[in-house]
Amino acid sequence: MKKTVLISALIIVAASLFFISVRVIVNNLSFLTSVSSAVVKSFLIVHDAAIEANEKLEADVLQTYRLFEEAVIENRENVQSNYELALETQRLTREFREFIALQRAELISIAEGLSIEEAMDISSHDLKRKRDDETPTLFFIKKGRGFDLRDRLEFYIWDVLSLLPEELLERIDVPFNLEGPFQDARGMEITWEYAHFYRTNIIMAITILNKLEYDAMWFELKAVEALYPK
Repeated sequence: MKKTVLISALIIVAASLFFISVRVIVNNLSFLTSVSSAVVKSFLIVHDAAIEANEKLEADVLQTYRLFEEAVIENRENVQSNYELALETQRLTREFREFIALQRAELISIAEGLSIEEAMDISSHDLKRKRDDETPTLFFIKKGRGFDLRDRLEFYIWDVLSLLPEELLERIDVPFNLEGPFQDARGMEITWEYAHFYRTNIIMAITILNKLEYDAMWFELKAVEALYPK
């Protein structure tokens, strides 16, 4: 299990670094609104790597719960209370990921003129407006959905950490950076929402949401591993 988690982590780190480097280049282009097909393809490569990493990590998380269930069967008296905390962590993570999935679908629905159901099912490769950076800016910045996302993320982090006994908190590394500092291409300080979604094309925005899902599952995994009986 550890080996698989490491491979998943390496995939997402490589994808993230590539994503960041491409974004830096794009942010410094004066013709941002006319991103080339080659750059869009690069974003799709990162997007696909993120999805692959998410799927592998999700399998690892489920395996950890299966091991926990076996431990409960073997020693219910000593394990049951921590197992219930692990299940609550699972619920919180599932609800946070569902929130992200809905935001992703709403974004695609607006950009592509689809129903929410259609937007849930469509592949990013089939989107017609892959270069669209106006809809993510409108959705996340001007309509405030990025602020809603940040608030929901802060509550999620707090809720998970509040479940853990104090002696376990030192084992948990929170993978989210909400405090920054974040800067634009001119070196001016900006908010988390602005840094992630302003003039961000739709493929990049979807990839950012996928990365948040990955980080949530990683956070969940670390919390459950800390709760697992040693």
